[in-house]
Amino acid sequence: MGLTDPRELIQIIEELSQRLDQWNLRTTEHLAEAGASQRCGHESVERGGIRARSVYARAMDDQERVSSARGEVVRLLEAAAGATSKADAARSSAARAKSGADSAHERWTSNLLVAQQRLAAAQAAEKEAIIRLEQAKKHLQEAQAQLAAAELALDKARRQVQYAGKDNQGKPVYRPVDTSRYEVAVANARYAVAEAQKHISGCQQALARAVAARAAAAARVSACRSAVGCTEEAQRAAADALARALHAAGFAARANEEALQASRALESAEQAAAAQTEAAENALIRSRRSVEHCDEADGQFAQAEREADAALALVHLARQDMSSRVNNLHLFDS
Repeated sequence: MGLTDPRELIQIIEELSQRLDQWNLRTTEHLAEAGASQRCGHESVERGGIRARSVYARAMDDQERVSSARGEVVRLLEAAAGATSKADAARSSAARAKSGADSAHERWTSNLLVAQQRLAAAQAAEKEAIIRLEQAKKHLQEAQAQLAAAELALDKARRQVQYAGKDNQGKPVYRPVDTSRYEVAVANARYAVAEAQKHISGCQQALARAVAARAAAAARVSACRSAVGCTEEAQRAAADALARALHAAGFAARANEEALQASRALESAEQAAAAQTEAAENALIRSRRSVEHCDEADGQFAQAEREADAALALVHLARQDMSSRVNNLHLFDS
């Protein structure tokens, strides 16, 4: 038999019809699988988009928190710099006060030593003036005793007479004793008393001056001691102020270091946030591209379905045509 044999043609057409049925089945299965894959792809892209938007939202939140933290860190740095400046100024001021208090203490200690030396000299001068006054009083007493003795001798001499011979009548003549030397002795004694009294007056004045000098020196010593005590208190106060200033400077330095550490940590956080934001933006871009690809794939899939539907329709028409031809061949063969 040849290709004109109806039975052979019927067999070929039936095989072709079976192949068309198989192709139709596979096409339907492929379309179903493609549809399922497309739906899975859509779901995956949608989940990726959700994750990308969530990551981007977190990145923006982190970026906002980092930006807010930057303002706080800037304020911390400014506050730490201000505290450091104030602490340095307080330390310098306290150091100057301590140096001034030390200089004042040294100066007044030296003044106290000089005042004590002057007081000792004034006390010695006062003692010497007292001794000289006592000696002058003793000399006055001696001069007064000598004057009394001279006056007594003069008075006695004035009452004495001495034999001068006889007068014309042969009577003995007596005349007063020459008292000139006694009078000179009295005059000399009175002069000595006057000089002694003058000397006493001078000694009294010298003693008064010595007493005043000693009182002034004692007042100077008291004032110097008070000044030394004040400078010692000033030294203690300045030392306390310096210690507090150094303590404050230490705290300010630590605060500044912590602020710098916070700034460095924030810089790292800013870099991380920027990297995270960039990654999130890239993820959003990729998600949008994936959506675009899915949309494009949807269009292509829809086109493929339309083309498959058209092909299936053609297959259906071909089967109908082949069935008709088979029936005709069966009629022809019979």
